[in-house]
Amino acid sequence: MNILRLQANIHNPFCADTFVDLGCLSGEFPIEHRNWEIQLMWYKPALLTFEFNVSTKEDHAGTRLEIGLFGLSLMMQVYDCRHYDDEEDDA
Repeated sequence: MNILRLQANIHNPFCADTFVDLGCLSGEFPIEHRNWEIQLMWYKPALLTFEFNVSTKEDHAGTRLEIGLFGLSLMMQVYDCRHYDDEEDDA
């Protein structure tokens, strides 16, 4: 479930839909079940990308920030590595 989601994108509709993962770093926090990830990517049609998302009560809930300009995007997230179980976790 998204608690907060802010998103703004401007895409070039005449550009080929090309996505390339340029690299990814990830690791664990000293806090139990918390991981972090930083990813650099190239998405050719994206002229401007901004996304901020805070989620809870779903698989890999956490906080995510993505910023991009002229196709190059940086995504950073901190998330819970567990999967959410509606029946068990809502009890």
